[in-house]
Amino acid sequence: MTTNSQLSRLSNDGPLLDPDRDRLHRRPFAEHLAQSIHSIDPSEGFVFALTGSWGSGKTTVLNFTENLLKDHSRAGNDPIVIVHFNAWWLSGSDKLLQDFFKQFRSALNQKGTQIAQNLTSLSDSLTKYSAALEPLPYIGKFAAVVHRLRKLKAAREADINGLRQTIDKQLREFPGRIVVVIDDLDRLRPEEIRLVFRLVKAVASFPRTIYLLAYDEPVVIRAVGDNDPQAGREYLDKIVQLPLTLPAPDRSSLGELFSQGLEEILADTQEHLLDREELRSLYREAIEGFLTTPRHIARFLNLLRATYPLVRGEVNAVDFIGIQALRQFAPTVYAFIANNKATFCRAPGDPFDEKTQGELEYLKAVLKSALENDWGKDRDIPERAVRDILVKLFPVRFGDSDSLPFYRNNLREKCSVRSDEVFDRYFFLGVLPGTLSEAEFLATMSLLPDAGAFGNKLKEFASETPANGISRERAFLERLESAEREVVQKDHIKPFLRAIYSIGDELVIESDVQGFSLVNTDELIRRVTTKVLKQLPAQEDRFRLLHRIFPEAKALSTEVLHVYIFGQEHGRNNNKDPSLEIDPTIEIEHLDKLQSLVVERLRSAALDDSLRGIPWLGSGFVLHCYADWASAREVEEYVSKLIQSDDGLCDFLMGFLWEGGINLKDMKRFCPALEEWVPRCKKILETSPDWLTERHRNALNLYVKAVEREQAQSD
Repeated sequence: MTTNSQLSRLSNDGPLLDPDRDRLHRRPFAEHLAQSIHSIDPSEGFVFALTGSWGSGKTTVLNFTENLLKDHSRAGNDPIVIVHFNAWWLSGSDKLLQDFFKQFRSALNQKGTQIAQNLTSLSDSLTKYSAALEPLPYIGKFAAVVHRLRKLKAAREADINGLRQTIDKQLREFPGRIVVVIDDLDRLRPEEIRLVFRLVKAVASFPRTIYLLAYDEPVVIRAVGDNDPQAGREYLDKIVQLPLTLPAPDRSSLGELFSQGLEEILADTQEHLLDREELRSLYREAIEGFLTTPRHIARFLNLLRATYPLVRGEVNAVDFIGIQALRQFAPTVYAFIANNKATFCRAPGDPFDEKTQGELEYLKAVLKSALENDWGKDRDIPERAVRDILVKLFPVRFGDSDSLPFYRNNLREKCSVRSDEVFDRYFFLGVLPGTLSEAEFLATMSLLPDAGAFGNKLKEFASETPANGISRERAFLERLESAEREVVQKDHIKPFLRAIYSIGDELVIESDVQGFSLVNTDELIRRVTTKVLKQLPAQEDRFRLLHRIFPEAKALSTEVLHVYIFGQEHGRNNNKDPSLEIDPTIEIEHLDKLQSLVVERLRSAALDDSLRGIPWLGSGFVLHCYADWASAREVEEYVSKLIQSDDGLCDFLMGFLWEGGINLKDMKRFCPALEEWVPRCKKILETSPDWLTERHRNALNLYVKAVEREQAQSD
């Protein structure tokens, strides 16, 4: 999660103040501007304009210039008084001129003692001047005329012209110069921009006063020219004596600024989740097109600082940066991807479909519409940048056939946005309920080669209440199954299998035994175990390892299931899946030896009465395998002995629960006369002994109903 220290590093997107912190080579420009202000003859006033696009760093240059001017003043040169006129604080004001002089006077009063003494009379004069300029209140048309006449008389008495002359004289006697800074003019509404320029035009002739305006020139030209560019430029030329255009930062400086911030954000990212060459490629070929100003960089880094710590270690860092770039600069495209998971990623095992012309045309149309929504018609550079990001992130959808090998390569291990299992983390900014975080997965795998600790962790996952019907145990197994490379180290294969064959039966959850699932936990365990076994290239080595592990293992049902599947790989056990026979796990002679070993373990479990407690005792599986591999008579004798006690009968019935019902057909192989148990089962339900569990009760009820339904149908 994002920590307080990480949040404290969020930039407020504000300008820099200290020239020593310059990273975009703005200081030389500010030095040139400060030198121009010092060297200009201010006897009749002068107006500079600093122009540049939104976010290009105009305010930073103003701050640098101000600090350099102050340094020059402190060095014993002519005094400098800085007056900040924040016109956008006064948006819509009808007393702009008066407010200007109030801020002018306030700045003079805040200077040092000597300067304040020299400017006391000037400050008093400005006070009288601004009072005389106070606007009239609106009191109706006729009354306004009368009031204005009175006001003009009062102004005449105050002798505005005389005050102006006094101010001019006092300013000429001041040994330094006054710099009036008016920033962010382009933030104002057009009519307000026009008001400010009328103000500057009215007071620009004050001696020893230099005006430094900062704005986005096209915005201001449209405003003062009333959408006539030529008229607007001519108007500005009459007011601004020296316009200076802030040069765009060079690409390498912007790249270095972004790189420095990104390096801090990506600290502690695991190596397999951060391919720096891919990151450089994503930046050069895609994201760089968006990061054209310092403000763009600051805002994007802020987004990453706020979001990446939430998913660090759970997503691919390069993919995440690409997705967040779309979120920041093309939000409609981002939303389309988030809401169309199936279009942009694949689930494990899905085929790589050929891109049909219709599908590509559809995606192009969506992209065009989304970009028009985000950027309007002026979208040439954004469209290229967005397309380049999409090609990097989703090469099959937007790239070419040469991208397929990269697309296929270890999607899950790299936590790629293209992975069906990881996709949602990029948009929900976290690990969803019922899924396993990458950190948890790696921590669990790190418990190997300690088979006991590893097995205990799997049992812990299995014992948890599943969120949204999905247990973390299942999520762990699915993560192993979907791995596109060897995730178990070679020297960890033995402890991994030892753990599985010791606790495999305990990993089977009740819903697997009684309910319905397309792929049950036992089948996942079997697939994962086979996958890990086949990391050993030789069938002989696989057999020897299993032959050593089986006698000491405790998960008898797991052993039975796996040997059963090994048999299907050789065409036995009613195999209906030819693909199983393509690459058998062990040779057929090894199969017979393992099968004999498992039969001996079944006999031992039958003798010590532990067989009744294993999963899948019924459902026609364990007992069927026992009967097929040993003898039917041997199993019938075991069942006959088991059902003599009421609790043994209940355990037997409970073993045949399956998919919300009970499997009478498989039960008849061992006890043909099932109807004989109905009265006994009803009595157990009626007396409800202390040992009777809810699952026992469910098995008894289902059994009675199934037998009675079958009898009714036969009648």
